[in-house]
Amino acid sequence: MQNENKPEIRIQLDGERIAGQPLRFGEAPEVFVYQGFRHTARSTASFIELVKRKGCAEGDRTVVAYTDQGIEAILDDSVKDRPQDTVTFGFTKSLELSEWGKVWDKPVDHKTLADFLNRQDPSQVQGLEFFIEAVRNFKYTSVIDGDFSYDDRNNYTFAVKIRDQEGSVKIPKTLFLRIPLIEESEFLQTIEVEVDFQKPRSEQEKVLFLLSCPKFPRYWREAVKHEIQKVKEELAGYLVVAGKLG
Repeated sequence: MQNENKPEIRIQLDGERIAGQPLRFGEAPEVFVYQGFRHTARSTASFIELVKRKGCAEGDRTVVAYTDQGIEAILDDSVKDRPQDTVTFGFTKSLELSEWGKVWDKPVDHKTLADFLNRQDPSQVQGLEFFIEAVRNFKYTSVIDGDFSYDDRNNYTFAVKIRDQEGSVKIPKTLFLRIPLIEESEFLQTIEVEVDFQKPRSEQEKVLFLLSCPKFPRYWREAVKHEIQKVKEELAGYLVVAGKLG
């Protein structure tokens, strides 16, 4: 039996218009489809806080995974009918490390190096003032022939001429930094930076400094291990695994 109260709809066409309104051709816009919420943390602490607030430790519904590139989490692994909400945090270099990376593994003259060192925090560089003064006094080199440098108790000793006065300058073979390697990390490491020189081939050329950190991969691995251990401790009770999700 049909419903006698069923409304009747009539469409009146007037050329290419309906009730005075123009007809529109083409595909209708798609209805909203939930894509899953993706949280991006900028620190290990923020990652932990997001997982605690948005996730659930019961029943292993929240899954956390880590690699040496970063940490990620699915907040509710039981969701099957739609994309899952996630939190990610990629390990990125700290500002301090990025700054030092600009002078590593590339020759720089004494003025460029001195200007760079003047911008550094003395509390982060062991013997910074001594090193700056030594670099400043390196302005005039007297003799190119013969031995250019020799070791003296973990220092390089150079013959120099400053305002027509001959003398010597000692420059450390190593610098020690104490800085965080990962952005927003509270973990400070003592980093050994090696100092070397590029000898001039003529009196017109300048002595160039070469700074490098051969042990950096080891330091970075320790920094990553610290962040991962912090996640494991703070998210005790959550499912935390090594690997990649998805």
